[in-house]
Amino acid sequence: MYRLLAQRDAQQAVYFVASAFVARLNRTWHVERLLTRAGKGGPVVAGAAFAIAWTPCVGPILSAAALTASVGHAAVLLGFYSAGLAIPFWRPRWRSGR
Repeated sequence: MYRLLAQRDAQQAVYFVASAFVARLNRTWHVERLLTRAGKGGPVVAGAAFAIAWTPCVGPILSAAALTASVGHAAVLLGFYSAGLAIPFWRPRWRSGR
C-alpha cells in the first residue's frame, strides 16, 4: 500500500516539475465561458460537487471541534471554521463586482 502511495507522490512531483517546461501542462483554464454556458444552474452543480468531495475531509474536523469543547467554545470554533471555509469563495465574488 505504501509503495503505491509513494509511486503516486513521485508521479505528481514529476508532473509538477514538468509543468514548468512542457507548454501543454502549463496552461491556464478560465471558467468564465463555462459559467456563461452553464447559466444559473452551473454554480449550484459546482457547489454540490465541492460539498460532496469535501464531506470526508470536513466531517472529522467538525466533529472534533464540536466534541472536545464546551457548547459555547464549540460554537466559536465552528463559526471560525465556517468563516475560514466561506471567505475564499466570497472573495472572488466581491472582487468581480457582480
